[in-house]
Amino acid sequence: MFKQLEQDGTQPNELWRTLGYHYSLYNLAHMMDVGAVAKQLGLQLLTKEQDGRSYFKAVDYLASFLGKPLSAWPHQQISGWEVKQQELCLNLARLISLYPERRTHYLPLIQQHGKLEEDGRWKLVWGALH
Repeated sequence: MFKQLEQDGTQPNELWRTLGYHYSLYNLAHMMDVGAVAKQLGLQLLTKEQDGRSYFKAVDYLASFLGKPLSAWPHQQISGWEVKQQELCLNLARLISLYPERRTHYLPLIQQHGKLEEDGRWKLVWGALH
């Protein structure tokens, strides 16, 4: 996992693409899948850090662009900017369900930028955020 992340939270193997934000988010979502399974087995993959590289630093890098225009993203993203921003909010909600201690960090971002439906099916899987 750490080979895919830089110390500043970027994912160079995803950023060269024309959908850099999309693929960065896609990669992190799959890392979260593996981390969720590992957590059930007592392993804490997502909370580890190596040489200043960490999963949460990568999430925070993408989250730093929430609510900003596409022009703020320093890489290519030829379509789907708003959709991916909302997808990140869903992933932040999922992270809160896995790591409740991250609630104070991610919940304000979700509340400010997310357009999560109160009766959305995501709540069935990840629970309420209130």
